[in-house]
Amino acid sequence: MNNLNINQEDILLKKTILSEAKQQLKLEFVGLDSIIDEIADLMLPWWLFPQFQHRPTIINLWGMTGTGKTALIKRLMELMSLKEKLLHFDMGTFGDGETSLKDTFTDDLEHFNAQEVVLAFDEFQFARSINEDGDEVNNHKLRIIWDLLDSGQFTYEPYLNMYYQNKVFHFLKILNKAQEVGVNVKNGLIVNELDAFTQLIGDFTLSSKSSEDKKRKPDEYFVSDHFLDGIDDLIEGYFDKKKYLEQIKLMSLEGYIDFFINLVKQKGKQCLMDMSKALIFVVGNLDEAFYMSDSINPDISADEFHNHSKKITIASIKSALQERFRNEQIARLGNNHIIYPSFSKNQYKQLIIKGLETVEKNIAETFAIKIHFNESVIDLIYTEGVFPTQGARPVQTTLRNLIDSYTGKWILEIFENNLFVTDIHWSYQNNQYLLEFWNKSDKILEQQYKLNLKINPLRQTRNNDVQAYVAIHEAGHAVLSALCLKLIPEYVVTQTADSNSEGFCLVNYPDGFHTKDLILNRIKVSLGGYLAEKLILGDDFISSGVSEDIAKATQFANDAVNRFAMGKDPILSQHNPTQHQAVFTMTNSQSSQALQIIKECETEALEILERNELLLLKLTDYLTLNSRIEKEMIRKFVEEFSVEPFVKEDGFRDIKHYYNIKNQVQKRMLQLEFIEEFEIA
Repeated sequence: MNNLNINQEDILLKKTILSEAKQQLKLEFVGLDSIIDEIADLMLPWWLFPQFQHRPTIINLWGMTGTGKTALIKRLMELMSLKEKLLHFDMGTFGDGETSLKDTFTDDLEHFNAQEVVLAFDEFQFARSINEDGDEVNNHKLRIIWDLLDSGQFTYEPYLNMYYQNKVFHFLKILNKAQEVGVNVKNGLIVNELDAFTQLIGDFTLSSKSSEDKKRKPDEYFVSDHFLDGIDDLIEGYFDKKKYLEQIKLMSLEGYIDFFINLVKQKGKQCLMDMSKALIFVVGNLDEAFYMSDSINPDISADEFHNHSKKITIASIKSALQERFRNEQIARLGNNHIIYPSFSKNQYKQLIIKGLETVEKNIAETFAIKIHFNESVIDLIYTEGVFPTQGARPVQTTLRNLIDSYTGKWILEIFENNLFVTDIHWSYQNNQYLLEFWNKSDKILEQQYKLNLKINPLRQTRNNDVQAYVAIHEAGHAVLSALCLKLIPEYVVTQTADSNSEGFCLVNYPDGFHTKDLILNRIKVSLGGYLAEKLILGDDFISSGVSEDIAKATQFANDAVNRFAMGKDPILSQHNPTQHQAVFTMTNSQSSQALQIIKECETEALEILERNELLLLKLTDYLTLNSRIEKEMIRKFVEEFSVEPFVKEDGFRDIKHYYNIKNQVQKRMLQLEFIEEFEIA
């Protein structure tokens, strides 16, 4: 049955090992089932048939920080008993210091040559070869990585550093002078001109391991432990002292000279390092591909960010890689790109539940007490610990701060009151923990612990002038999103836990291309905060908070004229184009066109807000008293207080079919067919 000289039992066993590892990983890692399956599928040929591999298998893992990329690899290697074969490299560490990646391989890892090894190049974004300005980066310390990713092979010169080279050269000078004065050696012993040799050798030591052997007789220099330790240093540990001692006893002084000359020559020869049978994981964070990745605001929607990250494709990744690497280097990474989505709200809650289950298990094993965490505790840890762009690490820290640090308090409570407790019911309300201590069916104690929360207090509505300002501004964006784009915002926030953000209105825009209609309406929405402040408070009370929105509207208008052929002339223009670009120089006429677009959008947007001022004020009032409003509540406000006819007649647009292009094509085609049939008739 088997003509390939392969042990079928070994293959089936390996398949079982990988399958069991997959199942265990899915139990331990939240939200990564499809990622785990994809990694297992891609590494399967290497795992089963490494002998047939002539180039490394490369698997690229990209995602935000804290999504479990590195942890998953390390745990997978443990489960498959490959931990000893895993070599982990942090690319960020090679940017400083003197060590290069090539030195690491050739100096310390020669025993992995031609072996089935697993390499993990972590924080790969730091291996960049192009800087932010598009210029080449001379990162010679990491140059060897591209040979590894291509063929898995590279040549190198065996290591003999300058310290040892100087020792050898100095020792050769001593031996040459000893030969000139007639020193002879027989059976490893100096047989004549011993005084001359002793004077020449002086206090020179060949070995770095120890000082001169004080018990050694002068004539026994070449059979001393010191001399043999020196040879051990030079040949980097591959040393059989007994074997070399036998060889040394057969050498003359001239033989010693030849031995050290040949040793230096051998160290200068090029050798081949073969990692072609390696499994290589390239792991990195590509912020360029992940929208909102630079935000640390805990009030942005985890689900919104998760849904966006799921839309990132290999094309998006390769485009982001072009910001850091040359196309030829990107090609060497291959097409096995696995993209980690950010965690959704439900997945964050699963992480929290797993963490609490670990606490429950530890308490049960240590104190024989069963902990019952109320849903309110899960919600608390979520609101305090989740920063959607930072992954699992803040959640884990919050678990320690809000659970572990209070565990010691209630344990002391039990000891000090000499209580026999079988169960504890743990809940949260009104900024404090409520713990009920039970002995089977009897509640024997109830205790409260006040919490020092860091994030939740920052979200509490203040109902002051600052929040009212933010409410006016964000309500303006929300109203124009609903009435210009016909898209209800996902949510509006007027009090956030982010000190760099007073509030925001999150609108989901359609994917893909931008039409002129969409761009013009986005300009109107961008102007919404500014116009709402102007309408309600007057020109004298327009705040500095409008600056970012004005910049955004200006960018849209400039792009419309200078990039998207929406002005009078369908040309691409810039302020300072280079002589090699097919770009026109931006003129005053084009600047005037962009300004005219903004002016027209401003007029139309202001008219909409004036017609719907009651809606604007109702939303403002709600957002002054409340720090957040969700999509369905916004919809109710618009449907009740807007005066625009379409709200009750046509309703709002579905973002998935925002443009309705297919229906427009069908409608136009039917019109033309009808006209043609009418003319024939």
